This record gives sequence, C-alpha cells and structure tokens, in this order.
Amino acid sequence: MSQTQFIHHGLFPGTEPDGYYREQLETCESAPLTLVTQPERGPGSDMVGRSLAWLRGLPVELQPYGWRLSQKAGIDQRRIDAALHTDLGALADVLSATGAEKLGALKVQSFGPFSLAASVHLPSGEKAISDSGAVDEIATEQAHVTAEQLYKLAREYGVTELYLEIFEHQIGNVLTGAIPTASGFERYRALDAELVDRHWSTFNQVLTASVESDQGLQIKTVLNLAGSSSWTKRVSMLPQKPAETGWRFDAATGARFAELTKLADQAGFSGIYVPHQLSPQDWEHIAQWLEADKHVLLGAPIGPTSTDISSVATELTERWRQQGLPASRLGQAHVASMAEMQNLNHAAHQSVIRNVINLTDALQQLSADGF
Repeated sequence: MSQTQFIHHGLFPGTEPDGYYREQLETCESAPLTLVTQPERGPGSDMVGRSLAWLRGLPVELQPYGWRLSQKAGIDQRRIDAALHTDLGALADVLSATGAEKLGALKVQSFGPFSLAASVHLPSGEKAISDSGAVDEIATEQAHVTAEQLYKLAREYGVTELYLEIFEHQIGNVLTGAIPTASGFERYRALDAELVDRHWSTFNQVLTASVESDQGLQIKTVLNLAGSSSWTKRVSMLPQKPAETGWRFDAATGARFAELTKLADQAGFSGIYVPHQLSPQDWEHIAQWLEADKHVLLGAPIGPTSTDISSVATELTERWRQQGLPASRLGQAHVASMAEMQNLNHAAHQSVIRNVINLTDALQQLSADGF
C-alpha cells in the first residue's frame, strides 16, 4: 500500500539552497526531495524565471513590468540559467558530501503553459496570452524541451520517481477572459477549453513518451490550480483589499473546478491539488478522481504554530467518510501546507515541515486503523 507523503510546493525562503537540501535529506526521508526555488534571490529565481529556465529555447529579457520575450539571449537570460545552475550545483554538492549515490525521488515545479503565457509579455508589451501563436509556441516548447531536460536531470541524479507540480493558477481567468491587458483597463479574449485540453494532453504525452524506453523511471504530474498571493497581485488604480495569504483558488478557478478536474483527467495528469474547505459538490469530483486510482495533493491548514495535528487529520478524513471512500485510499493522498513557506523565516519554515510530517503520520495511522 502506498503511503501518505509530505510534498513541498517548492518555494523556499532565503537565498542559500544548500542548507535546505541537507535538511530535506535529514528530516524528509519518506518524501521526494524538492528542487529549491528561492524568490528572495531576485529576478531569475522567481517562479516565472524558473519556469522559463526549463524552456531554454525562448529567450527573454527583464523589463520594469516583468519578463518579455526577446530575439536573442542576453544578460537576463543568463541570470535565469545561472539561478537553475546554482540550485542544481548545490544539490550535487550536498549529495556528494552525504555520499548519496542515487537520489530516488525528486520533485520539481513549473508554471503550466497558460499561466506562463499570462505572465510573460510579448515585445509589444502585451501579454503572450493575447497571441494564439505565442501561446502555441510556449506550450510546444515547454512540452518538448522541459521533457528533455527533466529526463536528463533524472538520469544524472539517479532519480527513479520524478514528481512534476504544474501551477496553472491563471487558468480560470484564461477561460473566462479575465486576464487584464497591459493597460489594465481591458481584458484579453477567453480561450477555449479545447485548446487547454490539447496543450495539457500534449505535455503529458510527451513526458510519458520520454520515459517509455526507461522502465526504471516513473513521472507523476500534479496539476495545481491554486496560487500564491504574490503571483495574483494585479496593477490597479483602484483601492484593493489585502490579498489572502496561503495557497488558494481565485474566484474564476473555484467556480470552474469541476470542469477543470475533468480536463485534468482527460489530459493525463496523475494528481491534482485539493485546497482545504473545498465544497462538498467539488469533493464528489475528487471522489471520482480517487476511484480512478489517481492521486490528490491535500492542502492542509498547517502552519508554524499548529499544535492539534490529530484534529486536522480527523477533519481531512471526514471528506473520505462523506464520500464513502475507504480508508485504504488515503494512500493516494499526499499533503502540503497551505502556508506560503517562501515568506517564512528559517525556523518557522522548519516548524511547518515538522508539523506536516506529523500530519502525514497521523493520516497513515488512520488509514491503517480504517479510520
């Protein structure tokens, strides 16, 4: 029976990756080691920059309003590449120092093609999501180049199980035509669900094909439709409410969760993120997802000072009872904290990890006991 595991969303605080690799090896033995992304290191180490680093074939440059596609690679592109090289180099150094010959399980993260197209600008200044050709180019490049790079990464570090968390926090806005233009006064046209299905499916098919000849490697793609509050800030001349912290759906995504879950299933994703307080109606779709032997990544309300871990575990398993799911299917659930851990200090970050690991142990015991 598979075990409930802790999964890190991949955004870490601070600017030094080495210590976090060592701590993961020491304290998260049953969880996949997560490739560190540290936004505090600045442009190139943000999630957009990290996602672009996996593409390589689409050069970009940094403008005051964000990342922009360019004709040739320059200093900003080298900064993106250097950030990824630094993180991989730190990982290699730590593994060498600990005498680890093979890594086993590794987890990486990236924006999906639509959230990336909604975040990157064209040379004109408008966002790439406004141009169907640019969307196709980004999606195609991401599917093929990212698959190639991840396969090489897995071979180099002896990875047998590769987790890839794809963030598509903008997908609801893409489908409803709610992405603001460069001026902020208008919105780009909505894209069709068929286009989303096609590009998501191609992405998973290419990843699958890349490992078909290698029976020793498994790739699991997890779709995360939630976003960090720092990703969803919008430029506006009007007063705005403070953003809610934590990994959450925006209104457009939450309203279309059932449709998006179906699209994710059709496209071949093996896992999907489930935030805390998902509606009972949406949990019916998650039950179907689990019954199809797929995985879920549960967003748990666990922070640095959480103490009543057993109550959180009981609350999470209540969803299973309400849907008539057997306790044995808890093995298909992994757990992540809803806290935005990149905004915590080191001590608080480590406290969250300890609390979530304790939660996974509690869920594992409930599964063994049949609730």
